[in-house]
Amino acid sequence: MACVRPEFIKLDSPELTHAGNVFHGKAENLIFIGEAYEGDIRIGDTLLTTTIEPMAHIREGDEIVISFAPDHCFLLSA
Repeated sequence: MACVRPEFIKLDSPELTHAGNVFHGKAENLIFIGEAYEGDIRIGDTLLTTTIEPMAHIREGDEIVISFAPDHCFLLSA
């Protein structure tokens, strides 16, 4: 299992299709929490919760691209 803190997941340009640690998903839920949005992003069968800056022009149901730096990813064993 991989673990990435929500604040380290960032939105990227849709043109990034072959770069490492880039995933295509869909915004399912967006809740404004004052200084940002908290959002659920579905990638296949996996649901990620992330923090999204308030200036991002994203709506629920939008297809998005996210990424994270490898040094912010932790592998957990069961």
